[in-house]
Amino acid sequence: MVARVVFHEFGQAAAGADLALLVIEDLFLYEHGPRFAANIPALQRLFESVAAVKGIEHIGLTYGTMTPIVAEPSMISELQLAVDRSVHTHPPSTHPDLRYQCLFIGIETRSVRLFREFMKGKGYPFRPEEWPDEVLTGIEILNRNNWFPF
Repeated sequence: MVARVVFHEFGQAAAGADLALLVIEDLFLYEHGPRFAANIPALQRLFESVAAVKGIEHIGLTYGTMTPIVAEPSMISELQLAVDRSVHTHPPSTHPDLRYQCLFIGIETRSVRLFREFMKGKGYPFRPEEWPDEVLTGIEILNRNNWFPF
């Protein structure tokens, strides 16, 4: 999956918008590497390029899959800019400004049987039997880094 971020002086930011919502099928697979490995430098460049647009103060996110988070736990702490530029605040956040980032995470089911039958590729490189624990581990990683998913 390759996406291009294009903003220009005549876009919504120039008209006063201060939030860029990144609508992407799966954030953590943006310009992914072999075997769906997260491309952390590409994600950092994506956030930095959006944050550099004149007038854009906040970054919003839409969707990400749990597996890349569990496969590369340090990734979330390396994407701190997403929290720093979030519009959301909440008292449980440990961020200096109480900011947190949010996005939708597709859990779909806890059933290993249903996961194996309909979604086994979603958990790659983990086995379907690991999915319930993968979800809990991913939520813990996200929450420790002030990402509070839906």
